[in-house]
Amino acid sequence: TPATVMTGSGSLSSIVSISAGGTTSCAVDSPGNTWCWGNSGDYQGGRMSTSSSNIADTIYDSGGSTSVVVSGPAVCTLGSYGANCWGRNRDPSFSSQNTARLGTGDTSSSQVVVPSPVNVIAFVPTSIVTTATHSCALSPVGEVWCWGDNAQGYLGNGTTVDNPNAVKVNLPGPVEVMTAGTAHTCAIDRP
Repeated sequence: TPATVMTGSGSLSSIVSISAGGTTSCAVDSPGNTWCWGNSGDYQGGRMSTSSSNIADTIYDSGGSTSVVVSGPAVCTLGSYGANCWGRNRDPSFSSQNTARLGTGDTSSSQVVVPSPVNVIAFVPTSIVTTATHSCALSPVGEVWCWGDNAQGYLGNGTTVDNPNAVKVNLPGPVEVMTAGTAHTCAIDRP
């Protein structure tokens, strides 16, 4: 049965983007605030706490978000600021070399506690995906850049070498849309 998502002061409304993954859900409202609820065991709730929440709480960021993507224990948002990610950064249960996948420049921590800028790319992405193994961003000119675990070629650069820095995916032309799962990345060319 559908239920209204509640905040500390009423129901969550004016949603422009919503995403759920694993045991965490997040949404962005029209003013650009990001709200998360559910599990926060890897700080994916964005509240500097591992406590779960049964109501939507605003995350610890400066606002201005336009979209959100949740992938289990990690969350990324997009806005005029670029991209921010937080949550589980390294996961030895999925990743062959336990390589950082959030692109924040922190390659040693297993968790990124607060929303942090994705600084492995030099553009404001139009789309971002994150999985248990790797992350990818779509540039305004249709290039796909990926980073993280590459044990099965997830990064699309013709190797199986893990990389915490973004590498350009070898594609024949500009991409319109992309998606990813734990062990794959897919893209559709621009018409």
